[in-house]
Amino acid sequence: MLRCVYGTAVVLALIASAPAGPLKLKTLQVGGRVYRDVTVLGANTTDIYFTHAEGIANVKLKYLNEQLQKRFNYDAQAATEAERQQAEDDARYQAALAEELAARARKAMRDAKNAALTSDLNLADPISDKSLLGKPAPSLPTRWVGGKPELADKFVLTFVWTPWSVPCRKQIPELNALQRRFAGKLAVVGVTTEPEEDVRAMEEPVMEFASALDPEAKLISAAAITSIPQALLTNPKGIVIFQGHPAVLNTNNVSALIQAFEGETAEREEER
Repeated sequence: MLRCVYGTAVVLALIASAPAGPLKLKTLQVGGRVYRDVTVLGANTTDIYFTHAEGIANVKLKYLNEQLQKRFNYDAQAATEAERQQAEDDARYQAALAEELAARARKAMRDAKNAALTSDLNLADPISDKSLLGKPAPSLPTRWVGGKPELADKFVLTFVWTPWSVPCRKQIPELNALQRRFAGKLAVVGVTTEPEEDVRAMEEPVMEFASALDPEAKLISAAAITSIPQALLTNPKGIVIFQGHPAVLNTNNVSALIQAFEGETAEREEER
């Protein structure tokens, strides 16, 4: 039967290409099938197209009798080549269609995965498997300038910095303010690869939080940090909920994260 891709325009083109005066046949037998009240619309290298008592159809010229084949200039070799080309075109189309469907399926899976990762409370979302978001934070160094702070049951804002960096020094007053604003719930800690004497030699701005010494850059390596200043914010369970520039962690954002965690904790306690 005629493929659905042959629309009205194609049928009209076939009529235009038909011999002068449409060929009409009372019957047309093709194999075991008999078509009645046939009006030929046109033909191409491989097929003849026609209407009949029950609709519209097309059949291969090679299946017609010799008289009709001659009328429509049937060339067996040309028809074979055309059919071969059509088969190749069809195979390419099916392959392209299969790839498109597979691509859609992959996109749907990615979209579902990304939707599960993100939320209105997120300050950032992971974009690679190397991201620490949603994973346990790397261990902090054990050497401290200013004494080891109390970190148990607190949000911990790890500030990766260095005394010679102007952008790092600009963030220190903001981090001091966060430490004061969320005292008891948030602990700000610095981590630097610079020597202790360089940290102590920095007079301004004054750091109101302790800083750990990481001369071997173990934390920087574990967090795949490539620029400073950098911040890691972990919840009281030690899970990283933010990784990026510390300027993002303003009072409103930190407050929202703390409230959300406290709300989830309260709900779990009620369920028990």
